[in-house]
Amino acid sequence: YTLGLLHGLGHEVLYANHNVYQNSGSPEEVTEIQTFYENQYLEKGKPITYIKFRLN
Repeated sequence: YTLGLLHGLGHEVLYANHNVYQNSGSPEEVTEIQTFYENQYLEKGKPITYIKFRLN
């Protein structure tokens, strides 16, 4: 949903990943620290998504 909105509004998506801890190539600044809430979701088997974008 968010990616579609960003593209539709003409904003630049710099990086998008639907599972940062299972896909290789995720930026180190994204994966080097896990938050309390990320740990909760990961324990339930839910992926952690990440989008980096620039507003135009």
